[in-house]
Amino acid sequence: MRQHCTQYTAVMVALVVACSTGQSSKKGTNTNKSGSTLGASNSVGQPAVGTGGASNVIGSQSANQVSGNPPAVLVSWCSEISGTKLVKIQDHATQVANLCGTANAPTQLFSDLIAKAYTGTGRPNITGLGQIVSKDGQVSWSYASSLKLPISAKSHFDLVGPRQGDKKIAEQGLVADGAQNVTVSSTPIISNPDKGWSRGWDMTQDWSRNVVILQVVTSYSYQVNHFDFGRGLYLYAQTFKEGTSTVRNNELISALFELNGGTYLTVVGDVAIDDLGFPAQAATGLMSDVEKNLLKVYEQSKIAK
Repeated sequence: MRQHCTQYTAVMVALVVACSTGQSSKKGTNTNKSGSTLGASNSVGQPAVGTGGASNVIGSQSANQVSGNPPAVLVSWCSEISGTKLVKIQDHATQVANLCGTANAPTQLFSDLIAKAYTGTGRPNITGLGQIVSKDGQVSWSYASSLKLPISAKSHFDLVGPRQGDKKIAEQGLVADGAQNVTVSSTPIISNPDKGWSRGWDMTQDWSRNVVILQVVTSYSYQVNHFDFGRGLYLYAQTFKEGTSTVRNNELISALFELNGGTYLTVVGDVAIDDLGFPAQAATGLMSDVEKNLLKVYEQSKIAK
């Protein structure tokens, strides 16, 4: 949507894509395949539809395919998250299942994401978990990616993580990306009995921007929860609550851990936006925005180093 849509980046691991329309606030999903498909091919290495050629977006292995010889740290992370209440939330349960199979066995996808993690050069590899779907005026997609960060897992959790709930930082980031009339609310969650829970916030974002002849308006709410399981194992989770304009889903989990002397952040996300009548362009913009946000997450970790 080069002429009718623009995107802004939220702080940390929140991946936000914005287009403007006043449709239903129902959460978008790409699990219903009755809509037309626009997205990444399931053939590994094939270009994604609408990207204009070769793409770093590739297809995925089956989420049920268990890794043959996974690193012990992945087994530990899967074991820890299996004991949380978070995995009982349907959308998050599906996201976790892409990384952790039965009996806490890491999937081959989990191992493959780490093997092709972004290290600071070129473009991050993004695995499409199925195709982008266009249905009922919305475009939705599930994806996964991994970053190898230039900072320890503990430093990221202690220094970068809290920025996600900082109201001023969130507002400054939106304004820097061209947003107007910005209002961000962030209310700390006092307590959460879930296993390993460390901190969290209930958050809302409201902002607008004039793009060509349209006024882009975005308004949605979400909850952020951070978990510290000990032994250098962490989890960031963003749970979508409601979108009254533009963003219809923006939900993700991020596994943070260290492996062979490196720090990895592995993300599984679901995002849906109003397509404003241009589904193919929205699909292209959505994939581009996910990539840009992953790059920002990496750059933020460099600043905190």
